[in-house]
Amino acid sequence: MVSSFYLIKPRITKTDIFYKVYITETHFYFIKVGGQFHNRYAYNKQLPDLFEILFLFWFKRLEKKQENLELKIDQKVSQNEVAELLQERHNFSLNIGDIKEITINKAGTFHTGFNDNGTITFELLQEEKLKFIIPKTTLRMTVKRCIELEGRAFAIREL
Repeated sequence: MVSSFYLIKPRITKTDIFYKVYITETHFYFIKVGGQFHNRYAYNKQLPDLFEILFLFWFKRLEKKQENLELKIDQKVSQNEVAELLQERHNFSLNIGDIKEITINKAGTFHTGFNDNGTITFELLQEEKLKFIIPKTTLRMTVKRCIELEGRAFAIREL
């Protein structure tokens, strides 16, 4: 079974990357499904009212395109055809055996104006850390439940 949830990779000098994270028996797959305006909530929070009205038509088209993209990606992941997806820029995978610990922090981040559900950090065996923001539209409990569903040996800490 494949479970999934959403995360944001914050970037200072470029637009953020919106990932859909799929968890399989052996890997975490981070697949880019959007950017700065990844959903209607982010769109409404980041644009002033005037711009929100002006760009609404553009955003509705983007929203439909993202929905179709996610359906295609969901199919490929469920059929274990991820090699092609991993060739695309910004997509990557983590072997579950390479993860030492996952830390979920409920404190909001300055990056989103404290308008999120905290952060999640993946600490790898090579002492590398990957930090992501949990968007406001994704519950921390959903993230934790998806990770625990696979029942792996790494520790999950909550702060």
